[in-house]
Amino acid sequence: MQEVVVVGYGTQKRETITGSVSTLKGKEIVVTKNESVVNSLTGKIPGLRITQNTSEPGGYNNNFNIRGYQGGAPLIVIDGIIADGGQDILGRMDPNEIENISVLKDAAASIYGIRAAGGVILVTTKKGDKNGKFDINYSINQSWQQFVGMPESVSAIDFMMLTNEKRKHNFDNNFLSVQDPVYAYSDFEPYLNGTKKTSDWNAVAFREFAGQQQHNLNINGGTEKISYFIRLFKINGLFTNMPGT
Repeated sequence: MQEVVVVGYGTQKRETITGSVSTLKGKEIVVTKNESVVNSLTGKIPGLRITQNTSEPGGYNNNFNIRGYQGGAPLIVIDGIIADGGQDILGRMDPNEIENISVLKDAAASIYGIRAAGGVILVTTKKGDKNGKFDINYSINQSWQQFVGMPESVSAIDFMMLTNEKRKHNFDNNFLSVQDPVYAYSDFEPYLNGTKKTSDWNAVAFREFAGQQQHNLNINGGTEKISYFIRLFKINGLFTNMPGT
């Protein structure tokens, strides 16, 4: 079978394309094992420059462009629909639901007008097979993770002492500090006699070392008139399961 490439106005055989188009199949994306689709594209598409602005969990604030440092952000089109806020939406997509990604770099992007001045990224998601075939696919990815450089929390006594010390050095245009301490001895006493204890909220909220499992279940099929693609996804991480939340 001759390779077919998605372009702005449909599909074409690769050998008949005169513009600059790069295509990446879904299986080439998932092999990176990155939760962000944008990060998974790093180094896989010539001319596509990606800058990861944060490593914060759940943060998808990435910058990427096709035409170099001075070029604008590319237009994101998902299944033929222009996605406003496309970079963030693309980053939040699950790599397992993507069939392929095509990048239009020059005149091939002109069909989308001025909004495509920075190029176009076409995303095609997976769909059910209309030949009546029923498929079930299941995969699991096991990994291990832990926080690196997690700051240690001070005890309640140390926190109150440091807060009072800060107030003591707040001169407020005076030669000597005239402000009273924030915490009095009565605030320290319950912790000194053991009535109250310091809570380590990091230990309550996070696991120190945790296995991460990612489960993917795909069900697809269909007939000549209708097709379906159902996907279930679950991931376990460092956050503990707290009762009542």
